[in-house]
Amino acid sequence: TGADDGTLPRWQRSPRLPEAYVVGAVAVDDIEGITDRLQDAATDLTSTVWRDDGELARASFGDRMAVGPAGTAEGRMGPEGTADVVVTADRPAVLVMSTAWLDGWSATVDGRAVPVARANGVVLGVPVPAGTSRVHLEFHSPGLRLGGLATALSLTVLAMLAVVQSA
Repeated sequence: TGADDGTLPRWQRSPRLPEAYVVGAVAVDDIEGITDRLQDAATDLTSTVWRDDGELARASFGDRMAVGPAGTAEGRMGPEGTADVVVTADRPAVLVMSTAWLDGWSATVDGRAVPVARANGVVLGVPVPAGTSRVHLEFHSPGLRLGGLATALSLTVLAMLAVVQSA
C-alpha cells in the first residue's frame, strides 16, 4: 500500500542481503506474518525462507528444514531478465535471489525445470539439491506471446480487408 503522501514504501535491511544466497529451511506463514518478519530487523532471512502457500511449499520444498545458511551462490541477475548462478549447497536448500517475484519466472537446475516460488513475500526462491548445481533463471512476460499473435492476426485480417475492398 502507498504511504499518506502517495508514495510507495521501500524496505531496506541493514546489513543489505546479498543478491543471491542459499538458505537451508523453509517455513510457512501468511503474508501478514511474513510482512511483519520482513520489517523486524531481528529476523534472519539468511537462515529461513518464508512461504505463504503451505501446500505448494510442502510439495516443492518440504525436505528443506535445517535452519541456517546452507552454502554459497556465485552469480547475479543479468540485464535481460536472466541469471546464471553456481550454487554449492551443504544440503537440500533454497537459492534466494533478491529480485522481485512475478508470474513469468522459470528456472532450471542442471538443465531440469524446477519451480520458482515467491520467497519472503517478495523475492525469488528456487529449490536446489545438495552439491554443486548450475541454476538458470529467465523471465518471460505472461501473455506477451499471445498478445503478439493476436496483434499479428489482427493486422493480417485488416490487410486482407483492405485488399478485398480495393478490388
